[in-house]
Amino acid sequence: MTYQIIKYHFISTCLKLLSIISILSLSLPSQAQAQAQKKIEGKIAVLQILNQSSLKPEEINFLTNEIQSKVQIKTRGYYQVMTQENILQLLPPDKKLEDCVGECEVETGRLLGAKLLITGLLVKFGNEKDNLRLSLKLHETTNGTLIASSTVKGSNANDIEEKLNQATETLISNGLSILKSQEFDGQLANSNQTNPNQANPNQANPNQNNTDDLSRKLDELNQLGQKNDEPQQNQNIDYESELQALEAQSKKKEAHTKEVETQWQKVLNIVANGKVAISIQAVQIFINQYNQHPLGNHRFKEAVDLLDQLKAKEEQEKKDALAKAHLNKVRISYEAAKKYIVNGDEKAKKALELFLKEFDGHTLGNPLRDEAVQFYELKKSERDDAERQKHLIAVQKDWDKAKKIVEGGDEKALKALELFLDKYDGHTLGNPLAQEARLFFEEKKRERENQLIRDHQKTVETEWERIRKVVGVGGNTAVRTV
Repeated sequence: MTYQIIKYHFISTCLKLLSIISILSLSLPSQAQAQAQKKIEGKIAVLQILNQSSLKPEEINFLTNEIQSKVQIKTRGYYQVMTQENILQLLPPDKKLEDCVGECEVETGRLLGAKLLITGLLVKFGNEKDNLRLSLKLHETTNGTLIASSTVKGSNANDIEEKLNQATETLISNGLSILKSQEFDGQLANSNQTNPNQANPNQANPNQNNTDDLSRKLDELNQLGQKNDEPQQNQNIDYESELQALEAQSKKKEAHTKEVETQWQKVLNIVANGKVAISIQAVQIFINQYNQHPLGNHRFKEAVDLLDQLKAKEEQEKKDALAKAHLNKVRISYEAAKKYIVNGDEKAKKALELFLKEFDGHTLGNPLRDEAVQFYELKKSERDDAERQKHLIAVQKDWDKAKKIVEGGDEKALKALELFLDKYDGHTLGNPLAQEARLFFEEKKRERENQLIRDHQKTVETEWERIRKVVGVGGNTAVRTV
């Protein structure tokens, strides 16, 4: 691109030299000179960026508007920049803008009557951090020539926006320089074709006086010098106009910025005091209001972020409302089942199972599941304790009856013990006094056996005292007594 700019300045200098040579050779100003003084005129169209990335449509619209604004400033006085509204209105009824991508982009530019066409393609490239690529291209629609291109690299919309202005300015500057260079090439070629047999200014005319000829040529050079001052004056006038246009554009942008800021503060007030649904509408209206504005929206990113937050909040509120309604429904069902669960018996267990099954697999689940299970286990435990206590009382009553017989420690006592143990053999709650009964019987049995031994010894002692006198006499009678 630098080569093209140098070439432009070199050719411009050559054309000025050709003008001097033409005057010296008494020829009319060349066609190249006339064309070099003409302004470049025409329309330039900026098509919507073709999005093949994950950026949102609002972000793509914003970036496209930024390109249009920069092109409008850069080409002021040379080209008329077509807005998206202009482009959509000029398209044929059977043609949509999104269909005009790829090979038919240049044809679309021709249909719009645009001399130049700017297109953009945004893609996701690779897995690195800065994996977004925006490719900008400038085409000349007459023959479809690619004039210039520029690429922007970034990781998100913010990165792309920061580098977009510089990339757009580079694209336009290089493109216009190349166009001017090409135009001067054409003018130079036309000049050579127009005067192929132009006389050599150094060749003297034998039919004229040398002195008069030199005087005439010097006068013409003087006139040329005066004429060469005029483009500088015109250039100054254009420069002043450009400054005025830039100043007007600056004031317009400043006023637009204030307007956007005022509306943004209204939106923030609504968000601070209003409901979420109303806040979402306010932010959406704000975004749409300036979506296609040539001067853009400096609060666009904040608005998009706020809109995302509000939508997330709205979604959460909807989920909370659904969860609350679902909880009320579950609680009604639980209260109905609780009337049976409170008994803690088999019927309570069945009621609990039906309650859990009712909401099994539900999207929002069963928020009272743990509470219901814990309540059933508590009531079942209370019921089991009551049953055990009741059973213990019954067993104790039977043991008190059997104990009176078991305390004899004899065969009758053993029979009474066996009857007591058999009664509760296989019972769900068992016999909590079985061990106590067995130990009691064993103790009484030992006491009885010891008593029998003592009674027997006493009897023997009594008999021995009774016969001891007879034994003491001796003889056959004593022997028989023993």
